[in-house]
Amino acid sequence: MLTPLFKIKYYSKVIQHYSRINLEFRTQNLEFENMTTHIKSFEALTLDEFYEIARFREEVFFLEQKVDVEELDGLDQKCMHLWVEDAGSVVAYLRMLPAGLAYEQASIGRVAVKQTERKRGLGRQIMEEAIAWIEDNWLTGEIKISAQAYLVDFYRSLGFEVISDLYLEGGIEHYKMKKY
Repeated sequence: MLTPLFKIKYYSKVIQHYSRINLEFRTQNLEFENMTTHIKSFEALTLDEFYEIARFREEVFFLEQKVDVEELDGLDQKCMHLWVEDAGSVVAYLRMLPAGLAYEQASIGRVAVKQTERKRGLGRQIMEEAIAWIEDNWLTGEIKISAQAYLVDFYRSLGFEVISDLYLEGGIEHYKMKKY
C-alpha cells in the first residue's frame, strides 16, 4: 500500500513524465481504417479537442444514458485521454487514470462509444489500446474499473474479474472489476 507522501511524490513524477504525451496513429483494424486514434495528456489537448471530448461525453452519458453525476469531476487534468475520430468527429473515448488517483491501481473510466458505432468492436479496440498503454507506460497490469452491469461479460472477456457487489453510480447499476 502506498503511503500518502509516496503517493504525492509518485503521482508528481507520473504527471511530469506524461504531461506532454501526444500520440496519433491510424487504427490497425481494417474495419476502422479511416479512423484516427489519439492518446494525449490533458496538457497536450487543444481547446477544440477537449471541447469535442466533453461534448461527446455529454452526448453519451447525459443525453443518452441520463447519468446523474457531475461529468467534470476534476480528474481529467491528471488523466491520459484516448479517443477515436472519424471524419473529425469523436466516435469513441476513454480516460486512463494513474494509480493513486481514483483507486490504488491504475484505472480506466468514462468509456464511451457513439451509439451508431456500437457492436462493431470499437469498444474492444480502445480498451485493448488502453490496457496495452497502461502496461507499457505505467508498468502495471493491475487495473481497476467501475463497469456498468450490462457490460460485465464484455469486461470479463478482456481479463477483468468482478470484485464487488452491485451498486448504483450515476443512477446506473455498476460492479467494481479488476484486471490482475
